[in-house]
Amino acid sequence: GYSPVFGGTCPAGTFIGNTYTTGAVTTDCSVDISFTNVGPLYTATPNSPTGGSVIGGEKVVGAGGSATWKLVPNSGYLPSETVGGTCGAGTWNAAKTEYTVSPINADCSVNFAFVAAYTVSASVSATSPGTGSITAGSVQTVVTGTSAVITLSRAGEVETVGSTCTGGSFNADKTTYTVPNVTANCAMVFKFAVAPVVASPAAIPTLSEWGMIILTAVMGLAAFGASRRRTS
Repeated sequence: GYSPVFGGTCPAGTFIGNTYTTGAVTTDCSVDISFTNVGPLYTATPNSPTGGSVIGGEKVVGAGGSATWKLVPNSGYLPSETVGGTCGAGTWNAAKTEYTVSPINADCSVNFAFVAAYTVSASVSATSPGTGSITAGSVQTVVTGTSAVITLSRAGEVETVGSTCTGGSFNADKTTYTVPNVTANCAMVFKFAVAPVVASPAAIPTLSEWGMIILTAVMGLAAFGASRRRTS
């Protein structure tokens, strides 16, 4: 139920596990250690899974405290979001690299796992008849058995040459392609049709100001001539 408190003239340091490390020492100094009763202490113990490392080790915290571990996967692995053990449900940070359990009110364990991960890449064929691009998902790493989603700038088609992912499909407008159940590194190549040419509206000829004057004069002469014929 006791926790160490560090003082003295040495630069403040860090206390991890059972080891206290001072800051950078540049002259003679002292470290004073005292112990204070903080109530019951509990130990949260992580496992040592294959496929990566769990940084932080065993955590000793006061009642209601929290413990955080950092997960570093080996190449080709990612942390599994499913965490076991007896500490109760915790939370991941946004990057899924740190896991925190809180509150801790009893000795408990945390069981992490690393799972195989694969890379799915997407590109546009150099021989595509029309233009287009990959707007999302050009390179993505996914956990084994999950899906990869690729977004195109406009409706496209799969180019069979160079495409090695299997079982994928387009959405209705052919701008999103989903590769299901990824179990190996693979690639997708897409092509686009030539975009249809939209004809511009035909220009309607218009009369200039002088053209209108001449047209008015001609119409006036015609009317005058017709009037003379009726009166003769």
